[in-house]
Amino acid sequence: MIRVTATDLLQNTAEKSFTVESNTNTAYDRSDNTTHDKAPLATGSYHALLISVQDYTYDSVNDLDYPVADGMRLKELLLRDYTFNENNIMFLKNPDRKSIIRAFDTLTKKLDKNSNLLVFYSGHGYWDKQLQRGFWIPSDARWEERSEWLSNNTIIDYLRGIDTQHSLVISDACFSGSIFKSKTAFSKTDNSIYEIFKLPSRKAITSGAMETVSDRSVFIDYLTKRLRENNKRYLDAMSLYTSMRQAVINNSPTSQKPLYGVIHQSGDEGGDFIFVHK
Repeated sequence: MIRVTATDLLQNTAEKSFTVESNTNTAYDRSDNTTHDKAPLATGSYHALLISVQDYTYDSVNDLDYPVADGMRLKELLLRDYTFNENNIMFLKNPDRKSIIRAFDTLTKKLDKNSNLLVFYSGHGYWDKQLQRGFWIPSDARWEERSEWLSNNTIIDYLRGIDTQHSLVISDACFSGSIFKSKTAFSKTDNSIYEIFKLPSRKAITSGAMETVSDRSVFIDYLTKRLRENNKRYLDAMSLYTSMRQAVINNSPTSQKPLYGVIHQSGDEGGDFIFVHK
């Protein structure tokens, strides 16, 4: 309660009382990047395909320790802080190649221009120098059987065919940067969040370029940390990448360099994936 008393030159007095209410439960900073936007974005539905492969069937592929836990961390964060719901998240734990393809087929039939898709992969990756092509390694794959791997070209084909407004791939694997056709540096634009969202996008954030990365992922640590600390209503993928890049480089045992960019020939028109805070 605040009480204000005023007295004029003739000693007449007037008194006014009023109450100021403070809301301390705001999930994000309302003086953020929505300041210049006239109304909230009609962002549509958010979907996620989380793929974590750590237990491999054949001895020719070494098991990993952390991908499933990393995928679970990301899932819990998306559900708690962002506009994803349980029914729209597929979490594949140690899937074989057929299961991954089946999930992409499901998304192809289910999603449309009112949808946004996040694809996360954590597991082994491989760069074939002879074919000049990168691969994800499903749980049932053998090193000597390339037909059991999942090529970047197949992933790109699905991203082109899944008719979303925005699709973002986050890949935490060795040689994950091979999903890019070129290594273009991107700078932050001054476009409003409306302009960024209006144009379709097919982008990726990868844990490294063409190098190996450790099983204990510094990349996923800083990815989830920045998403958790974000206090803006709308967070575009480029800003997320920029906020974590240097921290990953500085704290990686191999000085891995994350990448962000366009997945070429997949339908990108210059927009970006927008994380919407609850």
